[in-house]
Parts: sequence; structure tokens; C-alpha cells
Amino acid sequence: MTSPVPPDPIGLIRPSGLPNPTGAPKSIDTNGKQFGDVLRDQLEAVNALSVRAEQAQEDFAAGKRSDLETVVEQTREADAAVRMVVQVRNQLLEAIEEIKQVRP
Repeated sequence: MTSPVPPDPIGLIRPSGLPNPTGAPKSIDTNGKQFGDVLRDQLEAVNALSVRAEQAQEDFAAGKRSDLETVVEQTREADAAVRMVVQVRNQLLEAIEEIKQVRP
């Protein structure tokens, strides 16, 4: 039996309808950074997950490791992170389109 894909591998979202204990929406600690810097940092985290998974796959294929379960887990985690980035991108594009419609 395979383990489920982690719902939020890089900490960007919460399941719909589940508030944080404080009732406030979850946010990333920006430490005063600009939006672009935070976005870049998160994309670098996703890239690191992808590189780690790719390296694990290559090592497994070359016989340097035998823990298939860990390789699959890392691959799923990277895949979930990439899918999340695509969803964030799609939502940003939708927001831009809405803003364009509001502006005269």
C-alpha cells in the first residue's frame, strides 16, 4: 500500500474550511521581504525538492541506494510541490484577469 501524497509539502496552504487555531489565515513569515522575494524563496524550495527527488531516482537506478520507499516518497513530495506551484500560478493569473476586467 502506498503512502498518501503530502497535502502541503512546502507549507503554503491549509485544507479548505479549516481555520488556523487563531482564526487568521495561514501565511508565510516574510520577515519584511517583498512578495517577489518570498515567491522566489518558495520556488527555490520547490526546486530543491525536485533536485533531491531526481538525485534519489538516479542513485536508485545506479544501485547506490536500495530504499525504494524513500525514493517514491521524495518523488511524490516533489510532484505535489510542483502541482501546488502550478495551482498558485493559475490562481495568480485568474486574479490578474479579474483586475483587468475591473480596470477601465
